[in-house]
Amino acid sequence: MAVLVRYLKALAGLPPTVLLPSQTPVNGEGPALFANGAFYVQYGASSALAASTTETSILSNTSSTTVGFYTQGSAAAYPASTLGIQQGLLSLGTNFMATVTGIISNTSTPTLRLRWVLRNSAGTVVYSLVDTGAVTTTSTLSSSFLQFQAQWCVTATGTSGSVLGWGTVLQKAAVNNTVAPTSVAVDTTQVYTLDCLATWGTSSASNTLTAQNVFAEVTG
Repeated sequence: MAVLVRYLKALAGLPPTVLLPSQTPVNGEGPALFANGAFYVQYGASSALAASTTETSILSNTSSTTVGFYTQGSAAAYPASTLGIQQGLLSLGTNFMATVTGIISNTSTPTLRLRWVLRNSAGTVVYSLVDTGAVTTTSTLSSSFLQFQAQWCVTATGTSGSVLGWGTVLQKAAVNNTVAPTSVAVDTTQVYTLDCLATWGTSSASNTLTAQNVFAEVTG
């Protein structure tokens, strides 16, 4: 949720002062400010998903493919990538975005299902946040562009909470599928692990999918 802050002009040689809501009315002056940004960044390719009809994670959450503890433009340490969704993160009105960009090839027009899910502590998938369903792929793809962009917003919290999710799949130069905003019942009081899964409808060595870059972030 966005809150407002107020910037006070700095004295010569000193940084400006920022007053937070506890120091000034929430509806006071200043731009909106909220805790946001990517909490998971995969910069290396995953293993190709091919010759299989088994639903499989297309993320590669390893030390060689995801951002570890690092510095960015300063000496400050930034946290490592995590797929963990801790208690409190699924708060009312919080918006998320997750994007997978990769390469896809096929033979004929097999179906492909993509979905962002929440796993419980045992690793079992318990909620589908954005699910494309099994959709016929674009014909004759060869090392073509693939992007699955999903967004979701927490619309109610508690053991009977809800999340509204939607998304778009691009294949080659066309929109292959869209997911209209769909509400999913979610217990927001628990700890989860985020994952992105893919399922080919036909097993073939020519039906391949590789995630090249992935990020998940809080946008608001």
